[in-house]
Formats: sequence, structure tokens, C-alpha cells
Amino acid sequence: MAGHLWKLLRLKPPDGNLWKAYRRVFIETYVRDTEGNQLVFTDWRGRPIKFGADSFKHAFTRNPNFRQGMDHEKELDLRRAERILWIREVLNVTAGTVLLYREQFAENNKPKRRRLFYVIEEAYVVIFNEPTDPSEPLQFVSAYPTSDRDYQQEIRRKNGALIEQRRGKAIPDGNTEGEK
Repeated sequence: MAGHLWKLLRLKPPDGNLWKAYRRVFIETYVRDTEGNQLVFTDWRGRPIKFGADSFKHAFTRNPNFRQGMDHEKELDLRRAERILWIREVLNVTAGTVLLYREQFAENNKPKRRRLFYVIEEAYVVIFNEPTDPSEPLQFVSAYPTSDRDYQQEIRRKNGALIEQRRGKAIPDGNTEGEK
């Protein structure tokens, strides 16, 4: 794809520490404001979402066994990090076609559910754990571009069920808003 739906964030910190620079962007954009208050997000359905500072390592590094979520590399995955600001764009459906899936699986013999927001045009997925209590917020897990253009088949293979589809729609002032 020549262009992207959203701009990539390419940081060049003076000290050369990309890990620290992208982590700072993640914390300031999703976790807490400059006064230390927890930032509040919702998806397009109004479901509250919580981002934890500890999720940065899991979300923006690689792991060959990503399902287990352990032993992530310490090296920053630039393909993921450059898309760090895309997460809020996906939640607000500012462009493209976003499919919302619910995935169910067992982990340590306990049932678990996830919400996957998949952007067709970018082959980009944002994943949240769904708590057992529906009044609790979704918990951010990861976000990454897939190399598989038909990742939807992979989601369905893993018991993913399509819940809803939204399309970003341009409005007169040049911004976009989501539509069903």
C-alpha cells in the first residue's frame, strides 16, 4: 500500500532512545495526563477502555508465541510503534473499514474473551481483553499490523465472531466520523 489511512509516527529522539520516546507517547496519549489522572476512552459503542502503562512492552515488542504474552523481546518493534497513534483512530473509526470481533478461548482452563478491532485496508488489529464483569472497562492488550491480508479468516478460525462493522466517513470540514 503506497499510503496509509493515518500518518506513521516516526520519532527521532535526541538521545537516540526510541524505546523511551515511544513509551512516553503511549503513556501521555493513552494512560494518564500530565497531572497523573487516568485517561478515559470508549469504543464507538460506548464501552469504557483502560490502558495500562505495563501493556507497552507487550504491545510494541515482538514475541514468536504472542498468545502466551510472555518473553517478549526487549527490542522495540518499529512497525508497531510507528502506528501507536492509530489505536485512538481505530476506536473512533476516523477512516477505513473497522470490523469488531469477539474472540473466545481458554487460558489456564478458564474461559476468556477478547475484542478485536480489525482495519481491513491496513490489515491492522487492536486487541482488548474483555473482563467477566460487563460494567468493567476493556483492557488494552496489543495493536499491530498483520502480514496476512486475510487476517479475518485467522480470527474466525480462532472462534472469532463478527459483532459489528463501521466505516469512517469524511465530513465537510475534512475530519471523519464513523458510520454503520
